[in-house]
Amino acid sequence: MKELIEGGMAEGMPDSEFPQDQIQKGIKIEAEHTDNPAIAKYSYTKDINFIGINNLDQLIKKIAKKDKNIEDKIIDFFSENDNPLDKKFHALADKLGVDPDDLETQAYDLITSFFSHGKSKEFTGRYDENELKIGIQVEMEHTNNPKMAKRIAMDHLAEFNGKLYYTELLKLEKKLKKLVKE
Repeated sequence: MKELIEGGMAEGMPDSEFPQDQIQKGIKIEAEHTDNPAIAKYSYTKDINFIGINNLDQLIKKIAKKDKNIEDKIIDFFSENDNPLDKKFHALADKLGVDPDDLETQAYDLITSFFSHGKSKEFTGRYDENELKIGIQVEMEHTNNPKMAKRIAMDHLAEFNGKLYYTELLKLEKKLKKLVKE
C-alpha cells in the first residue's frame, strides 16, 4: 500500500495549492474506479503530477473525456427529449453518476464544439449569397434553428470555395430520386 501512496500530494504537493472544488471533482471522477476514497484522491493527485497539467480544469476535462460514452448519452438524451426540463437532465446526471453541473458543462462543450470547429472557420473567401440561402433551407432538415442550419451550410460551402455545393447537390438529389423510382 505504501508504494500506492507515494507520489502525487504525498510527495509534497499539499491540498492547499489546489482549489478544493476542483480536487473534489477530480476525486469524484477517479472514484468511479474504486470504492476507496483515499485511493481515488491518490489517483487523481498522481495524475496531476504525472501529466504535468497546471490547470486543473484541463485535467478534469481530460479525465472526463475518458468516457466518450457520456457525450453519446447527452446526444441521445436530447435526440429523445424535445425541450426537456432541467430536472430531467439532472436525472440523467444521477443515472450516469455524474455531477449535474459537470454534465451541463459537457453539454455546453458539445454545443461550443459545433460552433467553434469546422471548415467554415478556416475559409477566408466569400460565400455565394444564393448558395448560402439554398444551403440554409436544405440544412433545416437537420434542425429547426436557422443559425445551426447556416453553420452547416457554411461548412459545406467552404469545401468548394463558397460556391455551387447546393446547386449541384439539388441536381444530384433530383437525379437520384429518378433512379430510385425506376
